[in-house]
Amino acid sequence: DRVEAAYFYNDFNILGFKEDILFFPSSYQRSVQFDQTEQENIVQRTEVLNLLSKNEKPYLVLTYPEALIEKVISHSSLESNTLQVKTKDKISIEFINEFLYEYGFERVDFVYEPGQFSVRGSIVDIFSFSHEDPYRLDFFGDEIDSIRSFDIENQLSKERFTNITVIPNIQNNFIEGNRVSLVEFLQNHNFFFGNNLNQFFDRVSEIYRQTIIDRKEENIAEQIITGVELEKQFENPWL
Repeated sequence: DRVEAAYFYNDFNILGFKEDILFFPSSYQRSVQFDQTEQENIVQRTEVLNLLSKNEKPYLVLTYPEALIEKVISHSSLESNTLQVKTKDKISIEFINEFLYEYGFERVDFVYEPGQFSVRGSIVDIFSFSHEDPYRLDFFGDEIDSIRSFDIENQLSKERFTNITVIPNIQNNFIEGNRVSLVEFLQNHNFFFGNNLNQFFDRVSEIYRQTIIDRKEENIAEQIITGVELEKQFENPWL
């Protein structure tokens, strides 16, 4: 369950595996059936999907039924809704402004939460859903001169980057693309293990049933997966 997964995640951090382990939470404060999203969780989910999509190294991903029941955007859809930028790129501020507007970012004076951006002269601040801190892009004409993350409280720089990924809120329904389970999203050659998997799948099915009852939206069933479907995906030979 969620508590056990969180304890397991902390144990691995203490043991020094921080760079190799990812925690994949639910988008919601409690569960999809209650329809109360948690923005911090959405950012963390997006960051995990972004890292897994790059397929640069193996990870251990810790999750729980309330998180795994939610479908995610597919690899191809994530790529088509992503803006990759790097230093020395020739790209206009106007283009970035247009892209961010199109994907639901809000223009503000100073960013303080994911989904916002600001433009002040040659500086563009973007709070992507793929990183816990906002990015600051310094332009020299139409060329990106530098990219840094910064602290929203004191505006001080934290880390320099040569390239970043800007991703909108992929939980929003206006983001077009196929929705798949996390199991389908993952690349081939994975190992799955857990504590009492039969109980795990039963829990997913119970959340699914209760969500359909509690939330009457016509498309809610398309956003979640049953425990039976999930168990079949776990048993696919290509996994």
